Amino acid sequence: MFYLGVDVGTSTMKATVLNEEGRIIVKKAVPCELLNPKPGFFEVDANKSWKEGFIKICEYINKEVPLQNIRSICISSVCASFVPVNKKLDPLYNAILYGIDSRAIKQIDRLNKMYEKKYLVDLLGGIFTTHSVLPKFLWLKENKPEIWEKTSLLLESSNFISSWLTGKTAWDFPTASGAGLINLQEIRYASEIFKSCGFDENKLPPLKWPLEVLGEVSYEASKKTGLKKGTFVLVGACDINAELIACGVITPGKIVTTYGSTTSFILLTDHILKIEGFRNSLSSFKDLRVLGGATSSGARFLKWMGNLLSISVPFDTQKGFKRPTGLLIHPYLDGARTPYDNPQARVTFYGMTSKTTAEELFLASFESLGYELASMIKKIKSKYSVSNEMHSIGGLSHNDLLMQIVADITGIPNKIHQNIDTSFGDALMAMTVDVSLLKILKMDCISREICENKIFSPSESIHDEYINLLEKFERLYLCIETFNK
Repeated sequence: MFYLGVDVGTSTMKATVLNEEGRIIVKKAVPCELLNPKPGFFEVDANKSWKEGFIKICEYINKEVPLQNIRSICISSVCASFVPVNKKLDPLYNAILYGIDSRAIKQIDRLNKMYEKKYLVDLLGGIFTTHSVLPKFLWLKENKPEIWEKTSLLLESSNFISSWLTGKTAWDFPTASGAGLINLQEIRYASEIFKSCGFDENKLPPLKWPLEVLGEVSYEASKKTGLKKGTFVLVGACDINAELIACGVITPGKIVTTYGSTTSFILLTDHILKIEGFRNSLSSFKDLRVLGGATSSGARFLKWMGNLLSISVPFDTQKGFKRPTGLLIHPYLDGARTPYDNPQARVTFYGMTSKTTAEELFLASFESLGYELASMIKKIKSKYSVSNEMHSIGGLSHNDLLMQIVADITGIPNKIHQNIDTSFGDALMAMTVDVSLLKILKMDCISREICENKIFSPSESIHDEYINLLEKFERLYLCIETFNK
């Protein structure tokens, strides 16, 4: 008997298969194509990248594990992304992605002016930003009326696949909450907001918790995928919640950072935590909350810098470049997200001289990701007691240079879970159809995978230098923001 976890990322779909002992049997991945049809517009062809990608994943897995022996499936995906579908659950428009997509700036501004800031923070966990889906729903309604008229439901990205497998639809509570759709006081859709801004709540499927069984693989989906008819499919959640579980983080006070195309982090808390610029939302555990944040930078920014400077990743670190470089870069290719929520922010370079080399600039781009994360952690630590340890996961966490830089700038030991990814967390969630999550995490194979990590400890002398530069990094943003206004 096997359990399948699938994570739908920005540029890659990954899968992990576990056996009953929690041992990793198969790991597979297929690419997803990120579309950028206009400046500020980020989309995915849901059929081509997600449905066909899932079928391809199943083909690859079947070569090593009989799909007929898979007991259950759990799928996660990038948070706050959605697909408009018709009554047959066929897509009517490309999937519109999370906070990197800034098409709905006008709708965001309008909604934030309609309601008091305190009201939005208390009710939804934060103001409307580019990560919020309601402004993008309204953008679709106002700019694509012919699509809107045909739209039966607005499906979250993971449910686009799971609904195709089962015929059942749902938004999971944590994803809907993180996307600004939940009344956090009564744990339901924010109907009062929807009604006052002209959004039809009937276009949203019912809410469910991530570890609930959504349904079973249908006969039609079985024929397409090779999965056994009747295989259980869980509701699932957005990727950051699966990453918490993948790292074994189920107690408050711990931070998990995911390094992928963009960078995201999540702090598990035991109560509602309100920090300006951050979103408080529901977690996969009904009695705990999460404080989340994300950037527009990550592997996408390093790739852009590498292309600009004609330098490739992995970067040659054997040349003995001095750190800190003293150079400051704001990595805002597509605006600044947490904690500024400023889609108009742009890349800024500061501190270059005639002697600055391309290699030094590229090294500074790595530092910029560390400054961005350190700035967010500093704000959190001023309000909440955080464990002196950071868990890191994701493709870019395999870059030792970046992980050491993050440790040096934040001053926090950086624990890298290099053998697992988000889909491992999904597979653990899939196992809950038979065993409680607590028992799963105590299994020998599971605990070994979680505990097998690489730790980067901060250098105190370098950290002291980075603290001064971090303050300059933050002040530079304020100066540029004033200039832009």
